[in-house]
Amino acid sequence: MADVAAIKRGISPGTGTPAPVLTSPMIRKGLGVNGTTRNVVVALAEATRSTGRFSAVVDGVRMNKPEMDASAWKVYQDIILADLWMM
Repeated sequence: MADVAAIKRGISPGTGTPAPVLTSPMIRKGLGVNGTTRNVVVALAEATRSTGRFSAVVDGVRMNKPEMDASAWKVYQDIILADLWMM
């Protein structure tokens, strides 16, 4: 989440490739989920609810959760608008 926000806000140079939010071992061992994609999404949503407010530091710049959330919505908007431009 922090890597994507840093790239979107221009904190990290270029477009880069963000670190994976979830690795396969984390899904299996950390969340204890095996099976369908739906099971993974449900488990992730439940785990996310319990994280609360947090901050992260990327390339020496601290970002709080509301800032990262705003960047996530900008990424979502870019995806949706790109689809509209292709029509």
